[in-house]
Amino acid sequence: MLKHRGYTVGRASSSEHDLTVDGARVELKTLTLWEGHVYKFQQVRDQGYDVLIGLGLSPFDAHLWAWSKEELKRHVIGKLTQHAGRAGSDTAWISVDPRAPDAWMLDSGGPLSAGLARLEALLRASG
Repeated sequence: MLKHRGYTVGRASSSEHDLTVDGARVELKTLTLWEGHVYKFQQVRDQGYDVLIGLGLSPFDAHLWAWSKEELKRHVIGKLTQHAGRAGSDTAWISVDPRAPDAWMLDSGGPLSAGLARLEALLRASG
């Protein structure tokens, strides 16, 4: 999808992200809709990436959110821990109801076209 839009997509330069897009280090989380009409992007860690893409697929829609590492540190990492206990604080998850996302996510994407526009803005800013 990103190559089709003219971006240079490459392999990750380390195990701390999934791919590079025009030189930006990108972490990609992809999943299907959970019960209750929410997406839960799991295993979000404070690792070496610039942008995290959350790609959600449901039977009739596709959604995309893109967050900078700074946004995730403000709203997710260390705050929305995925596992209980002291040892579990290194992973977080992002729960998104595409019909009513949290206020901090309103400009981060949603429908595929909005998410791609947001991703493109983050890639321009990181490049």
